[in-house]
Amino acid sequence: MNQEKWADLPKDILSLIAAKFQTHIDILRVRSVCSSWRSSIPPFCPSPHSPVNLPSRWIRSPKHNTQIRKGTHNGEYILSYSTIYRLDPPASNCNNRKNNGSWLLRIEASSTGRSRLQNPLLKGSVRAKAYGFPKVLNFLDFRVSELCKVYHVSPNPGFHYLSKVIDVHRVALSSRPKSSSDDFLLLAIYGQGHLCSILLGDDEWTIFKDYSHIIFHDVINFCGKFYAVDKLCRLLVFEELSLQLIEIFGPAMGGDEIGGDFRLVKSSDDLDLFLVYRKLLPQNTTDLRFFKLNQELHDLEEVNSVGNQVLFLGDHFSFSVSTLECTGLEPDCLYFAHHSGQFCSNIEGDGVRGNLSKIGVYKLGEEMVGSLASHPRYSKIFWPPPAWLQPGPSRSPSTSGVVSDEMGKKKKIKVNPQL
Repeated sequence: MNQEKWADLPKDILSLIAAKFQTHIDILRVRSVCSSWRSSIPPFCPSPHSPVNLPSRWIRSPKHNTQIRKGTHNGEYILSYSTIYRLDPPASNCNNRKNNGSWLLRIEASSTGRSRLQNPLLKGSVRAKAYGFPKVLNFLDFRVSELCKVYHVSPNPGFHYLSKVIDVHRVALSSRPKSSSDDFLLLAIYGQGHLCSILLGDDEWTIFKDYSHIIFHDVINFCGKFYAVDKLCRLLVFEELSLQLIEIFGPAMGGDEIGGDFRLVKSSDDLDLFLVYRKLLPQNTTDLRFFKLNQELHDLEEVNSVGNQVLFLGDHFSFSVSTLECTGLEPDCLYFAHHSGQFCSNIEGDGVRGNLSKIGVYKLGEEMVGSLASHPRYSKIFWPPPAWLQPGPSRSPSTSGVVSDEMGKKKKIKVNPQL
């Protein structure tokens, strides 16, 4: 079929085609084919729409049993998301083995349409000027894959009257709405490790009073259920929409071993759930252990390998990629954010080296652990941008980048000077 006939496809056929795509980048590519496709296919709208205003109305503090927030204003907290992308070089670079590695980047969208290039694992935006980040980043020039979306809740800076802010550390979103298109359920860990939830659109959070004596470390949505791990290495499973407790796995470790941090991360194919235990030990050493959920045996099994997976634990989120799809990464690796100053304590500041020292890397099987600042072999997946992405000599660096959204329309990326 020639190009003219493709452009004349009926709108209902185009709607059926567009319905098969579930990510922003796929819709972007389809809409960029021609002007008629662009006018017939609406832009991608993630569900739920983000950012989402959330209230600060909490029932009771489980620890002190006192009312800690009774505001009725909706919007004192904001639920927002960022998207993890994998960029691969254009086809013309594929024969150059030195420059054909994948690159991961995290972009956060805002309600104004502006997007910010984020630190891959740490909170905050990145400064790209020092590395000649291209002034225009056109996603259509590269092979781009959307890996996942990660969500977080933060105080709304517009509400200056908040005298006491309760931190929301971890969040997990239901995989489907409860009834209408936007009433997703949010499960969160707040304060000193307590569990709460809210149906998006409601004006009040629900505190899990029956579990107020339990300190939780992480939550995740896996296979249509909510999983929460507590400080005793027990995994509590909740039905996704009713939030009824279904099952408890573990504990996977003895009481004498407890004291570190537990994190949950799904495999890139959503088939496996891993639990990562990390504890800082004397003399700048780290105890790292890995467990995998065995749903048939209803148990958490300790493992010495995660296969071809690479696990990433950020400040408030987690994700994973497969080395079969992401070139330049070594299998059986863990990247994790840390702020203890354990690694490279002589590297300070908010520059690139300082921030790379706040991201650790662990190689399973080799018992190698350290910071990306000391192991540049592992940092190339994040920084600096690969040669095929950097501008040529005739182009000058800029403090702001632009992502090409659709045909002839560009969306700015605000790059703040914080990395």
